[in-house]
Amino acid sequence: MATSIDIIGQALTQLTADRLAVIVAGLALLVSIFSYRAARKASKAALEAHRVAIFDQRFSVYADAEKFLGAWFRYGKPDWDEMPTLLSAINRSQFLFPKTISKYLETLKKDAIEASRAASVASGETEGHREQAVEKQYELMKKYAEKADGLRKAFQPYIKAE
Repeated sequence: MATSIDIIGQALTQLTADRLAVIVAGLALLVSIFSYRAARKASKAALEAHRVAIFDQRFSVYADAEKFLGAWFRYGKPDWDEMPTLLSAINRSQFLFPKTISKYLETLKKDAIEASRAASVASGETEGHREQAVEKQYELMKKYAEKADGLRKAFQPYIKAE
């Protein structure tokens, strides 16, 4: 028969094992909570890095379009040296923006081609009606000059750094 001391010893051993199990479970819970918080923080950092990368790429498209328009305004006619910059911006816009931005840039390209042709006629390099060419050149440049903030307004909803 077991003595009362043996019974008390077994009870203490069982009680210590139960306490130890509770302590280990509590520590596991704490580790899980800290792991969750660390993962959540890493996820937020990754999302922020993604937002910054998208902003940089979108702003680059905007800056290239602005550069093209700036040269057009500076010289009074589209600068063909800047056309590859605009074409690149159009290509990138198709992946980074809704269709409205790509359409805006495509319209800018078409207008630039028309304005360049008109400038060629106006300067006498190409045959055509000079007065109509001067008017067309003026009309197309005015379209973008009067809406100088048109480019910014078109892009602004998509390039805000949030």
